[in-house]
Amino acid sequence: MKSNILKFNVGAVAGVRTGTFQSAGGYSTVGSVTVEELGGKLVVKLSNNFQASVAPGTFIYLANSTSGGNVKSAGLDLGQWSSGARNFDVPGVTLNQYKYVVVLCKPAGITFGFAEFKP
Repeated sequence: MKSNILKFNVGAVAGVRTGTFQSAGGYSTVGSVTVEELGGKLVVKLSNNFQASVAPGTFIYLANSTSGGNVKSAGLDLGQWSSGARNFDVPGVTLNQYKYVVVLCKPAGITFGFAEFKP
């Protein structure tokens, strides 16, 4: 008798990445983020538990670096943020194109916090 072995990857969902924020630069950032492909666009979802330090010009970015200057010059500006959960629709971006979601004080180029995407 021959048996077959099936392997399953439990916990990973195709088309979805998640991350947990960590503070940076002496500023406070906590909570989580989910990024998923929906209807041909990327949707970045800051969760209900997301909180961050706020200054005039606090923006959310997708980036491949957490350095404020690099984020400001090479990251993708999703929009200004001031409080609470929020979704950002991002057409023309693929799920694995960026490594981080970054909270950036845009005028000063200072990273307040970031989340690295998993898996």
